Amino acid sequence: MTVRPRPWRKALFVGAIVVGIAASRALMWADPVQDKFVPIDQLPAQDTLPGGPLLYAAYAFVWGALVTYLFVLWRRIGRVERELTMLAHTTRDQPETRR
Repeated sequence: MTVRPRPWRKALFVGAIVVGIAASRALMWADPVQDKFVPIDQLPAQDTLPGGPLLYAAYAFVWGALVTYLFVLWRRIGRVERELTMLAHTTRDQPETRR
């Protein structure tokens, strides 16, 4: 018995690869680790959020997932509406039969 991979598994795998690449790129852009403690009021303005690229990547991923989910939902609802319209036309055109 052969098991065929489902399309959503392929999409999930590709999505995980894309997220991994984005996270690795964000880590490359991150600042190097400091050796000692520096109070926040002594930091330059650009160094106050060292995890900024990771934060941007996370927000981009969440928004992309949300937009994709809404698009898929919109298409499914459209398909159901079309099927309901076809069903209404089909049942309206058929004569009523009693059992």
